[in-house]
Formats: sequence, structure tokens, C-alpha cells
Amino acid sequence: MSEESSKTVELRDYLDILWRRKWIVVLGLLALVGLAEFRAAGQDKVYKASGQIVLKLTESDLSSIETEIRILEGEGVRQRVLVELPSAGPVSGNREGTSRIVSLAVEGRNPELVARAVDAYYRAYVDYRREQLTEQLLRSTEQTRKKVEELKAEVATLTTEVEEKSAEIDALPSTSAEADRLRRELDVGVKAQRDSLLRDQLLLESRLRDLNSQSGLDTPAADIVQRAAIPTKPIRPTPVSDGITAAGAGLILGIILALLVEYLDDSIKTRDDIQRAIGEKVPVVAIIPTVSDWRDKTKSEVVTLTAPRSPAAEAFRALRTCVQFAGLERPANVLAISSPNAGEGKTTALANLAVVVASAGRRVVLLDCDLRRPRIHTFFGVSNDVGFTSWIIGDAPLSVALQDVPGVRRLQIMASGPIPPNPSELLSSRRFPELLKALQADGALVLIDTPPLLPVTDAAAIARSIDCMFMVTMAGRGTRKHLRQAMEILARVDAPVTGVVLNSVGSDRTTYSGGYYGAAEGDDVRPPPPSGPASPSSNGRKGVRWRTGTRQP
Repeated sequence: MSEESSKTVELRDYLDILWRRKWIVVLGLLALVGLAEFRAAGQDKVYKASGQIVLKLTESDLSSIETEIRILEGEGVRQRVLVELPSAGPVSGNREGTSRIVSLAVEGRNPELVARAVDAYYRAYVDYRREQLTEQLLRSTEQTRKKVEELKAEVATLTTEVEEKSAEIDALPSTSAEADRLRRELDVGVKAQRDSLLRDQLLLESRLRDLNSQSGLDTPAADIVQRAAIPTKPIRPTPVSDGITAAGAGLILGIILALLVEYLDDSIKTRDDIQRAIGEKVPVVAIIPTVSDWRDKTKSEVVTLTAPRSPAAEAFRALRTCVQFAGLERPANVLAISSPNAGEGKTTALANLAVVVASAGRRVVLLDCDLRRPRIHTFFGVSNDVGFTSWIIGDAPLSVALQDVPGVRRLQIMASGPIPPNPSELLSSRRFPELLKALQADGALVLIDTPPLLPVTDAAAIARSIDCMFMVTMAGRGTRKHLRQAMEILARVDAPVTGVVLNSVGSDRTTYSGGYYGAAEGDDVRPPPPSGPASPSSNGRKGVRWRTGTRQP
């Protein structure tokens, strides 16, 4: 198989799992959608208004825009807004790209209030920044004024000192060396210091005039670019988008849960489940579709008699074909049917198989070896007073223990008879093979109903006396673990297991091959005899009896 084909099969397997578990997927989807809608229904509507402002910053101050946004969102601005609008929500600011434009947004339950709040935050920010700027100017002006006064005092002191030293110099002869020395010291020392202080004083006085001029200006820190409009649609909740999101999440959750349940589910539902449990060495020989009457465990339904043209009856004919082909390799005159546990439909399968084989022309003997819960006699309305246990202990001859089935030619039943206290010992006795040999007279096919394998060991006890065995498991009830355990028990006793029958499969998973649709009950429908030597006769020596001509009693 190519890699592409393998992937296709794997995808098909997953799709099949999801289809089988579709209600888990649907419930997961509906649960999250319902939760989202319920949550949305319980939430108040929230509206959002937004506007834009441009900050009046120079190119060198653009790096401080984030600081201005923090101030806008800060407690100082908010407290001013709450004075005007006590129920206003907080504002969020966001810079538009690399520009000086800042978007303001406010959320709340009242659409008119949130629009008013955006404008209120703008005004509060402008006022707050104006006050901050004014305070800074006042502090700077006061500090500058103090510094100017200090410089004036120092300049005055130095001026007095210059005048005093100039008077001393004037008192000396103008041509004297001492006068020249003192005059040079005065120019370089005190006068130079005074001139420097005068320059600083002039600079501070100029700055003070600038500060005084700025304090008289009323320039806002920002201008409005776009005013906030009253919102018409709420931003939360959004039932449609929330529902779509929840549907996607619910679908994913449902798929995960479906795959998880499938992984944890050990029940058998399909042919693939059986192959995963026991491999492909033992094939699935028949898939029996479910019949509504089988759900009532108190009823014994032989669908091949009550509805001979139904899909279930046709599936049993397909099983009959498998039985016939099983006799080509080795004699298949004694066939047992068992199941891992009780209630999986082994007795029902055996009764219907007996009818279709008998209707095809071969004599069939039904032997009920389920000595703990015998039921075969209930399917055909015969007595269970005399049967297998009666013959095995010598209370009744074979002619008495065997009963003809009313309305079905070539079919006899040996019921279980009185239930014994030691079923395993009776089935393991040396008389049991003698009984099987006697029942095979005239090429009869002996079909044995056995107890389930896991609760008791009776079925394994008779394995060495039979030609082939079919294992029946019920879809949805049987498990891979139990089927694997049952097959291991049979392997230990070297039982000739021919195949597995999957019983009570839903119509969406029912597939069977090898059957002949439209075959009416009682028709001698047979597969053609194999090529080569003539088919074995019905003397019981080998194989099954093939019939292509008229029906024989």
C-alpha cells in the first residue's frame, strides 16, 4: 500500500470514529456555544467612545510622548474628571504610529457618558498640564528673581570696593610705581569680578522677563483632532462573534473528546476492532446486522424463519457459506459456537445457522452443551426434559434424546436435558466423543452450543472433540480485552478456531460479502463445487455436502 493510500485509509478511520461519536462532537459544540451565549446574556452592554488629540511638543520632546500618555491616564487627571463625571470609567491612551497624535478611549455602560468622558479627559489633561506648567514657571521665576537680587547685592559690594581702592590710588602720585601696581590689581581683580557678576545679572534679568512673558500666555498642551462620537453598538458582549468563536472551540473540544473516548473505549464495534484485538490470523467470517427483537432477552428470535429475506437472514446465509468452505481443507462435521461472555448472541447465531444449513439440504443436529443456562430448546419450542445429560448418564437412548424441529426439515435438537451439578465433568467424559460420532451419522452437521469462555471452562473442555469453532462477540457489548482473553484460552487448548462472528451491528456499519440476496428460505442455493475432483459425498468422511440439484429430504 502506498503512503498516499495509507494516509487516505487513516483519514477515513478518523472520519469513521467522528461519525460514530458524532453526538460527543455535537454536545461539545453545543455546550460551549450555549455557555458563551448564556454568559453573553448575563453581561451588561459595554460601549466604547474614542477621540484623538495632538500633543504640542517640539521635535526634541517627541521621546516624552509616552510620559504624557502616562500623565493622561494617571490619577491626577482622573480625579479632575470624576469631579465632573463621577461614574466615568478610566481612559486609555495610545500613540498613533510615530506621530504626536494620541487616541483616547473610554468604556462604559452609557454610550452618551463615555463620549462625554473622552472630552472631559481632554479638558482635564489640558488643565492639569497648564497648572503644572504654571507652577514650574512660578518656581523658576521666583528662583531667578532671588538669584538676581543676590547678584545685585554682590555687584553693589564690589562697586563700593572699587570706589574705595580708586580713592586710595588717586591719593598717590600718578607717576609713582605703587599707583600703577594698585591700578593694575584693581582692574584685574575686583573690577573683573564685578563685570562678570554684572553679565550674569543681565542674563538672569533677561530670563526673568521671558518667564514673566510666558506666565501670561494661555497655550493648551494639546489640541483636539477628532472629537468622540456617541457609540451606537456595544463592544461587549458580542453574541454572534462569541458564538462563532465558541463553536470553533466547541468543535475542537468535541473532536478531542470523541477521539479520547474512542481511545479509552475498549468495546468492539467494527471488524477493525476485532483485528486490532486478535490480529488477522483469525478472520471475521460474518457480520450480523442487529434485529430489533434481539434487544428483548426474554424472546428467542430465529430471524431466518420469521424474516427469511431480511439482511440478518442473508448474513447467516453468508456464514453458512463460510462453514461450507471450511470443510474443503479438513472435515467440518462438528462445529461449536461460543462467546467470551454471556449475552453476546452465540445461541441466537447457532439457531439461525442451523436453520439456513438445514434449509440448504444438509441434515443438522443442534447439541446444547450449555449445561448451566440452556436456551436452544426455547428457540424452537421443544422440551428440555430429555436431552444430552439424559443420554450421557444412560437414562435415555439417542432416539429419545433427539427431537425433530417442527416446520424445519432435516433439523434435530438434542436439548441439554436436566441441568447437572458437574457440567465440566460430563463434557470431559469419554462418552462425549462417542455421542458426537453417533450424531454425525448420514453426514449430519453437528452444531454445538457451548457456555461462554471467560466465566467457565466448559467450552475449552470440548475443543479437542470438534472440527472447527466460531467465536461470537456482540458489537457495543463485547470488548477487545475479553475477546483477546477468550482467544488465548482456546489457543492454550489448541482449539480449531475458524473465525469470528460480529453480532448485532448497527445498519450504518453493516457490511457482509459472500451472501446471496433475495434467496428465499428453503431454496437450495449453493456455491459451485470446487474445480478438480468430485465433491465429497455426504457420508461424513470429509467436508460438507454440496447440492446443485433437487432438494432431498
